[in-house]
Amino acid sequence: MSNPRAIEAVTSTLRFLLEQTLKPHVPDVSVTTYPPDRAFDKSNLSNRVNLFLYHTTVNAAWRNQDLMPQVRPGETAQPPLAINLHYLLTAYSKDQDFPIPLSHQLLGRSMSFLHDHSILSGKDIKNALAASLADHDLYDQIEKVKITPHNLSLEELSKLWMIFQTAYRVSACYEASVVLIESRHPTSAPLPVLQRPMVQPDLLPPSPYPVLAKVLPPNGQPAVRLGEQLILKGSRLDAGTPRLQFSHPRLQADVPIQIVNQSPTQLTVKLLDVADDPTAERWVAGLYGLTAIFRPIGALDASSDRTTNVMPIAVAPRLTGLAATTAMVAGRRVVTFRANCSPKVRSGQRASLVLSDRGDGAVLLPISNQELIAKAQAPQVEGGPIIQTDTLEFAAGDVPAGTYFVRPRLRIDGVDSLLVQDYAATPMVFIPFQSLTIPA
Repeated sequence: MSNPRAIEAVTSTLRFLLEQTLKPHVPDVSVTTYPPDRAFDKSNLSNRVNLFLYHTTVNAAWRNQDLMPQVRPGETAQPPLAINLHYLLTAYSKDQDFPIPLSHQLLGRSMSFLHDHSILSGKDIKNALAASLADHDLYDQIEKVKITPHNLSLEELSKLWMIFQTAYRVSACYEASVVLIESRHPTSAPLPVLQRPMVQPDLLPPSPYPVLAKVLPPNGQPAVRLGEQLILKGSRLDAGTPRLQFSHPRLQADVPIQIVNQSPTQLTVKLLDVADDPTAERWVAGLYGLTAIFRPIGALDASSDRTTNVMPIAVAPRLTGLAATTAMVAGRRVVTFRANCSPKVRSGQRASLVLSDRGDGAVLLPISNQELIAKAQAPQVEGGPIIQTDTLEFAAGDVPAGTYFVRPRLRIDGVDSLLVQDYAATPMVFIPFQSLTIPA
């Protein structure tokens, strides 16, 4: 998801990339973003490519689309502002294209670059915005920005140039889609559905390869936490020495696990935490793809490995502490909640806090059952050390002072901390309400 500076980020990135492409061929060229009536200056002619944002439209496909996993089933949230950006690309030359039509070369090189470089990658955006990267997050948007030619008829182009009351020049039009600007309205997050009926066939495939049918967190939980055991059910799970591969976009190395038990139909593993293994710092909360890889006994290399299908598994954060502080900011009283969690949260992860109140006496009406978004961390530097923290801050505005009883939920990349203490008990045992004091 992007902040309101996403439009600026797209324009700045395109300008930076075009300039890097053209400079080796025409050293004195500049790439500007002026309106067409200002791009051409008779008193100061120069070699120039002008990229002008002349129109924005709402993206119909994303207009009412909730972003998963930020909005869970049953929750209500304002959809993101999804927009397409329309650019006019025009080239000028200081010699007025005589004897060499240099503006045609500049236009051709620019169009060739946009044809070959039709998707803005996160690396491109970070390089272009290196000086102000902390103020932008377009590089982390779930949907990549794609650049495509946008054909306008000669009549439409003529009308466009007529608006600016300047002489027409040969131009190319492009559309950048899509920019998703996150709504500032908080998500309404009521208590989740605890159980859903599941119907799943149990037909063993004829393949001799091992197969995963179910991945079960302990005690019927919707997610597993560090230090807990995970049960994998399937067929032919004794095909050799197992190795589990957890795939996550922010995971850069294998995570530590312990094989507890192995049988033809079941594999039990434990997700090690820092108390068991220091390398457990690699874990991040979120949704993983889990694959089991079996190497037959006696095999010497990976050519004999047998790999199962991929199954989803959520690793939930564990909320280990919650406190509130009050401070005056610009003459306004602001309450900040500080939450401690395990595993640590990495830079770029989306973290939010939901405080459900007990509803007796003093009620947390301003923020109850609403997402509080964590303050942004410093962005990850390309090739630099991994930035992690186990302390998150959530600004909540002016909440009345007092002692409240809350049942907190920490959400990291769409995966909530557990709400139920014991899913196996009948009836279920919820985590208890805890006392939270907001100072004056």
